[in-house]
Amino acid sequence: MMTEIFNNPSKPFYRFGDIMLLPKIESEKWITFICKSFVDSGKQISEADAAWIPKLMKDHSWYVQQLSHYTWNLTAKKATSKEVALALQELIQANTPLYQREVEIISGTQLNLLKAIAKKENQFTSTAIMRDYMLGTPRNVSKNKAILLANDMVYEHNGTLEFLDPAFELWFKKQFFNESYLEQLGL
Repeated sequence: MMTEIFNNPSKPFYRFGDIMLLPKIESEKWITFICKSFVDSGKQISEADAAWIPKLMKDHSWYVQQLSHYTWNLTAKKATSKEVALALQELIQANTPLYQREVEIISGTQLNLLKAIAKKENQFTSTAIMRDYMLGTPRNVSKNKAILLANDMVYEHNGTLEFLDPAFELWFKKQFFNESYLEQLGL
């Protein structure tokens, strides 16, 4: 979305400044930050339990902070993996109407492409993948990939499509593959 604002000649901020793509904050820095923030507010969380938060949210800043907040809210004195798990369920439950709407407004082949992405497929135009996931033609795959990218549902990382919102990915796998949130992560 931000790239569109600054790179589209029809937008008012076209070429307004330099675009800087920031890398994700490393998990270790998140763990330190989360532990310190809990202590600063009179609560505690161990490094091991704090480590689940960036792992669950794949080091995405917004989502790490959101899950940290939910965990903090559920903590009386000391957060454990139980509070993190409850916070994750609460976060996903709070966002479920948004996630349902997202899958309701996309086409069947776009939904099928999301299913293939959720299953870590990457050869979307191979005959087997197009058949197994009912993706249509290679042209449909290209069109649907572009739509999902433009709608910020997925992004491309090292040549692989991934869900932009890690909580949406957990919700999606639960809804369409009956994978529990914590089992997906080996908990």
